[in-house]
Amino acid sequence: MKRTLIMSVVTLVSGVALAIPDAPADYLAKKNPVDGNKEAIAKGAKLYEKRCQKCHGEKGDGQGKSAKDLNPEVTAFNKPGYLKGRKDGQLYWIIEQGSPKTDMDSFGPGTNYNHSADDIWAMIAYMRSKFTK
Repeated sequence: MKRTLIMSVVTLVSGVALAIPDAPADYLAKKNPVDGNKEAIAKGAKLYEKRCQKCHGEKGDGQGKSAKDLNPEVTAFNKPGYLKGRKDGQLYWIIEQGSPKTDMDSFGPGTNYNHSADDIWAMIAYMRSKFTK
């Protein structure tokens, strides 16, 4: 109850919390099985370019060509501390499930994009290798 109230206050004050939904505990416990794997990072780079770059930008700055008119603003992965402050499972959940009340689609199995768990982990490995500050 206390955490829900805090998230509600943060949402009212900043409007940002809506764009970063909390993952369930079983997701938060997940660790990226391909973290640091060069082949996975290369695969993730291609997937990021195809699926993420148009909004999140080539530099992970949230300034992709499709980001201009989106509200709330697109997340900047390269913001100092952003990726360091997110668990692998949180990132996985957002990519798989999307973010309610934003333009962030769900990309996981069974969606229009139908990316596998391996694809999602590869994207996260790439994002961490490229944008973590």
